[in-house]
Amino acid sequence: MKINNIKALDYQVQGSGLVLILAETTLEEILNMDMALLQVNTDEDDLVEALAGYRLTKVTYDVASNTFTAMLEQGAADTTAAALAAVTAELAATKGQVAELQQANEQLSSQLGELTGAIERGLTQ
Repeated sequence: MKINNIKALDYQVQGSGLVLILAETTLEEILNMDMALLQVNTDEDDLVEALAGYRLTKVTYDVASNTFTAMLEQGAADTTAAALAAVTAELAATKGQVAELQQANEQLSSQLGELTGAIERGLTQ
């Protein structure tokens, strides 16, 4: 699984806190991660869960397992506003993609109808 495109071995919501076990990453990547909106995805990039409004409070590194444990807690209102803005922008982008796909589907359907008609005319001649 991945959290904001960083490999995650596990994550747990604990009250108002959140614990992430991260691998194959660096401290710099963790510190630069957008904590306002955490997207949990499968390895195939399917969205599993979105967590909003967290802020990083502590990161520890386990040498034996080569993993980081990031501790987060619910942040202030500004992180929630940033998360909502990010979700809104992503929703708008997704709506645009859906509209483009619907238009392409309509075009393909029309072309298929024309092709079917041409084939039927050719068979009856």
